Amino acid sequence: MPSQQLTKNTDDTLSSSWITPITIRSQEYYAKTLPPKDFKSENLIAINRDGDRIDSYFPMPPKDVWEAYNRRARNHKICNKLHLGGECGDLSCEYDHSYVDPELLTVMYYILRQTPCPLSGKCRSIKCYTGHHCQRDSCKGSRPCKFGRRGHTIDIHLAKWVIPDDTSEPDSHRLSPTSDDSLYFGPTSMSTF
Repeated sequence: MPSQQLTKNTDDTLSSSWITPITIRSQEYYAKTLPPKDFKSENLIAINRDGDRIDSYFPMPPKDVWEAYNRRARNHKICNKLHLGGECGDLSCEYDHSYVDPELLTVMYYILRQTPCPLSGKCRSIKCYTGHHCQRDSCKGSRPCKFGRRGHTIDIHLAKWVIPDDTSEPDSHRLSPTSDDSLYFGPTSMSTF
């Protein structure tokens, strides 16, 4: 049996051909590049040229809306499944199912967009309210950001729109991550990202 010999790479420096540096993106860049949240983005999935899902632009809600959301959530945590996903089949759900002002929903969406989707760029569910790449202003990809390198280097230019496929929606899309107190934050803490 022939012996296998590994050769050591004599170049100890990282090659730019296999490492993509993280380019720090501003909110202005996201606003200009990502598709807007509109009728089209609520009914179709935006895809880049590599076939990865890209999210619509979602800016940080104003401070007064954050404060209103935090007051409401302190009294009774709001059900993500119902208010963001459109349905909650859990008959023993402990979260609030009562009416939520649309402004407060923007905070919920914003918080959950900071949670990476388990399917990442391959997700095709229109009901998925988690993120498929980072949209934080000037994020460097370090803590507390939950997106890995790919979530910061993905091409966010729209190539085409595709029809959603909600038949493969995993149960993890139906989690209620804002039920965790550690995910409650406001605009002042977000500026440190």
